[in-house]
Amino acid sequence: MQRLDRPDPPLLFTVAITVWEREEMLPHAIQPVLRQTYPRWEILVYSDGSSRLTRETVAGLDAAIPIRYREVRRRPKQWGNHLRRLALEEGSGSHVCFLGHDCLLYPSYLETHLANLEGNVDGLSVVPVDYWRKNRLDVKQPLNPDMMNLHDGEIDLLCIAYPRRLAIEVGCFGEDMQRLRYADYVSFDRLRQLTSPVYRPGPTQASHF
Repeated sequence: MQRLDRPDPPLLFTVAITVWEREEMLPHAIQPVLRQTYPRWEILVYSDGSSRLTRETVAGLDAAIPIRYREVRRRPKQWGNHLRRLALEEGSGSHVCFLGHDCLLYPSYLETHLANLEGNVDGLSVVPVDYWRKNRLDVKQPLNPDMMNLHDGEIDLLCIAYPRRLAIEVGCFGEDMQRLRYADYVSFDRLRQLTSPVYRPGPTQASHF
């Protein structure tokens, strides 16, 4: 018999990193994950194209690091959406955070998502990030603190911790989104119809270059 007062296990985050052509950036994306103040995470790395450098980089990591690597055939003009769908289906975490090889997490990134979620496995968390263009800070996202009135281009993929169960249920990054460049926003929009996004303005938690 299970004790009714038994506390729920702490949330696990799946950090999914997608790589294409800029394999030399992969270590810079992985290292900030290893330095997170919240320790419960796993790393999934997806490369949509065979790459010896990517394989060697992953193989050279400490065997104790919870990381999985998978190569997938390149799909032109699909913007990596098929890789993000795989991460939702193959991840073990309650939430998935998506990074490109050109993203850096600050140490409190996952901890800030955790505070927003308050243990809710179906919660939708948003944190502030900096978006850079040509080595200059272009804009801070999300652009609007009202999560229900955000539009395409006003929230970066890196801002969001996607609740995995609900994301699969509503078809986030599914077949109907494979050729959408703004699939991250459409996925966010579908989710916010089911679960209210939690966002608290505060210090920047990541940068997208």
